[in-house]
Amino acid sequence: MGNNSTTDELSPVQIASTYDWADVFLGLYSSAAKKNTDMLFTWGLNNLGQLGDSSVDDKHTPLQISLDSFATISFGEQHAIALKSDGTLWAWGLGNLGQLGDGGTIIETCGSYKCSTVPVQIGSDNDWVEISSGYYHNLAVKLDGTLWGWGGNWYGQLGDDGAITETCINPSGVEISCSTVPVQIGVDIDWQSVSGGKLHSFGIKTDGILWGWGNNSNGELGNGYKTIQATPVSIQ
Repeated sequence: MGNNSTTDELSPVQIASTYDWADVFLGLYSSAAKKNTDMLFTWGLNNLGQLGDSSVDDKHTPLQISLDSFATISFGEQHAIALKSDGTLWAWGLGNLGQLGDGGTIIETCGSYKCSTVPVQIGSDNDWVEISSGYYHNLAVKLDGTLWGWGGNWYGQLGDDGAITETCINPSGVEISCSTVPVQIGVDIDWQSVSGGKLHSFGIKTDGILWGWGNNSNGELGNGYKTIQATPVSIQ
């Protein structure tokens, strides 16, 4: 909760004593908030560097991370991606499944896991406009309306129709399909927004039509079936 305590609270309590917060973002056991100056603060669980503060120590109060001018942030299970106001894309935390989008170049470890404890830039492009993290994968939209994904892909959550042949080792030591760099999903240039679930994904195009892909064993895509969808399918 960021109130310098580990005691559960049954009613709202103020975090810090300042009055210049602008937005807040929640992860599984980690949290972040930015001020109206676009400075980013994080707190909570940090065993895999998911707070981006160059440590693996849990934080009980908000702590500013090194970069500023953040527009938005999205938490996965144990990683985070962030979009800066200059259109660049950054990531930190767990990276075993390609979540950091670094192409496998980061050599930092947190225990037995690959990680980055500080924000690292994903590529050099500066035209990203929308982002969302699933548990083990990420989605992003560029200014030109193209859709991109990276990270875990063993249920088709990247929507690439099996074109990705890269493999990563999951925490259980099993090889799984993944992409360690952003890859374009299809060729359409009319994507508007995205949202990543645990093992599935959604996107909305500029015409207002909703699309889904990835795991569908419980009907989570809402398309009337319970089969994996390796490419985006429209949801009527």
